[in-house]
Amino acid sequence: MDEIMEKIGALMDKLNSKGMRFPVGQHAIVCKDAVVILSVTEEGLGVNLVNNRLDMDYELGISNEAVEAFMALEEVQELGE
Repeated sequence: MDEIMEKIGALMDKLNSKGMRFPVGQHAIVCKDAVVILSVTEEGLGVNLVNNRLDMDYELGISNEAVEAFMALEEVQELGE
């Protein structure tokens, strides 16, 4: 666990050194060996790792607005359970 946290810390240092900032929302960082998903909220930062990536020449064709609507619907459905 500590090794992974160190690697995530090194990635964040690299992003900060490049002046990259992330607004509230979800952001995917595609690395050579994994995808890091940052969930930025007003309260802080969450991190998910996906190490089984599959590169595809494919475009979903969705807008930020469509993703936000999808996420809101998912939250409403979770509340109803």
